[in-house]
Amino acid sequence: MRMGMWVGIRLGLGMRRGMENSTLLISLQRVLHTEIG
Repeated sequence: MRMGMWVGIRLGLGMRRGMENSTLLISLQRVLHTEIG
């Protein structure tokens, strides 16, 4: 039961932060690509 709540909370926060994190990841990937390539 406790584990399920933990996972649910984590998923909820992840879904809410997903948008912001995705933009950050995309920018980081671009920087890495420019540095590597």
